[in-house]
Amino acid sequence: MAGHVFITHSDLTKLSCDAWLLPCDETIYINPEWTISEDVLQQIRRLQRGETSLPREWGSTGVRVLPMHGSTEGLEPYLVNVGGGYSTTIEWYMDGVRQFLTVVANQAHVWNNPTGRMKPLVGMPLVGVGLGGAEDVKGDVVRALIEVLHQAVESRDIDIALVVRGEPAFMAVQNARRRYLEELGRGTPNIRWPELDSPLVREAERLAAHAAVGRLVLFVGAGVSQGANLPNWDELLEGLAEDAGMTGLERKALERLHFLDRALIIQHRLEARGTTIGRAVSNRINSDRFSLAHSLLASLPVGEVVTTNYDCLFEEASASASRAVAVLPYEAAMGRSRWLLKLHGSVTHPDDIVLTREHYLRYADRRAALGAIVQALLITRHMLFIGFSLTDDNFHRIVDDVRKVVRTTTERGTASRFGSALLLKSDDLLEELWRDDLHLVSIDGERFADTPNQARQLDIFLDLLVSESVHANSPLLDPAYVGVLSDEEREIRGLLENLENGASDAVRQSTAWAPIGELLKKLGRTDLKN
Repeated sequence: MAGHVFITHSDLTKLSCDAWLLPCDETIYINPEWTISEDVLQQIRRLQRGETSLPREWGSTGVRVLPMHGSTEGLEPYLVNVGGGYSTTIEWYMDGVRQFLTVVANQAHVWNNPTGRMKPLVGMPLVGVGLGGAEDVKGDVVRALIEVLHQAVESRDIDIALVVRGEPAFMAVQNARRRYLEELGRGTPNIRWPELDSPLVREAERLAAHAAVGRLVLFVGAGVSQGANLPNWDELLEGLAEDAGMTGLERKALERLHFLDRALIIQHRLEARGTTIGRAVSNRINSDRFSLAHSLLASLPVGEVVTTNYDCLFEEASASASRAVAVLPYEAAMGRSRWLLKLHGSVTHPDDIVLTREHYLRYADRRAALGAIVQALLITRHMLFIGFSLTDDNFHRIVDDVRKVVRTTTERGTASRFGSALLLKSDDLLEELWRDDLHLVSIDGERFADTPNQARQLDIFLDLLVSESVHANSPLLDPAYVGVLSDEEREIRGLLENLENGASDAVRQSTAWAPIGELLKKLGRTDLKN
């Protein structure tokens, strides 16, 4: 099975992947803007000081890839010489990328596999467009890189995440991939995305239509954070029981109880040891890197997100996508383009964490306002549930209140469904239980039965959802992106330039020109005349 090229608007240094490309030049100079772990930084400094020898063939025409093994974070960074100059050809940059992908594909079997994915995930930046010398020909780099990466995954047992910083670059890369696949003759989405069955492609398009008009909201569950190596419920409770000093026999006996009662017993034991279950959870729920799913979800044009997760990974993924998020109820949403409602507390506020049966029973008394926000979203928007089991008692209470309102104004059936839920596996009984409320989308389809493959399919589904949701034009007026424009976009660019150049100073000073000027800036013009 061929690999897949993912595209996400994010920060490569914070993405959970198995290996990633760290750009450098022939002298091992690293852009200071890259955030590098201390152990990797020490390896680089030894190379720069000559304390560690470079490969004999190292240079611009020889070996250009240098593994930085032994990262304490588990992932493998690779130094890759992609530092060129203004006269450097695009093909030279692509040769460095090809060399990198060949090396990582050959070495993937020795990695620690920190992501636990079915196929290793290799992270890639948009090479050469920072200090690499190709900043004036970004469009040419984008077009060439899309082709190289897709060719690479056809013959190598890896997935690639092309991680892009900045909205203009993200739009340019998305459009370039869309155009590349169309030019291959893959004219329909289900052929362009062969990893997904046709019904899943249609579901992604349906959800993307909601996102494109601002109707889609997200409900993010614990399953999303498992991709960042955070524990599931059973693993969390097992770890908390250890922290509480419970013996192996006691932990075994706990398994007979409902997880809420297990948590209550653990809470009592922790309190006897002078701590709280909230603080213990905060110590257990920690990760420096968000999952690919976090990153893809944060790349969606969605302004409201709800979660039962305690971790801060979605907030970090959102910030990395240039969408700083206000966390409710701890921050004011005013002035932010996105907010995240944490229904069950946060590791940053351990005393608010909801986990035990006592917490659940008293939830309505303390957090009724938070539930009301979710109810309003369920009634007025289309909510997409991902990584959520639909078994949470508090959520059932919230939904039941919504049913009382919705069922009095609409007929039972599809018209009254208030959202969709993405499931790794199909479940006929769950479908029957939620058929009047939610549209269930099963990722397993007809081909995949194992969970690791289904988890990968979910990432691919989200990648398609993002691609179909962001159809904004490439930065038409930015000269660096001319190389990625279609013939039609070049014609539009010319018309806009004629409009700008033909406007007199008096016209530019008029109030009628103001929105036109703002549009031109949005399309990439940075040197507008006043």
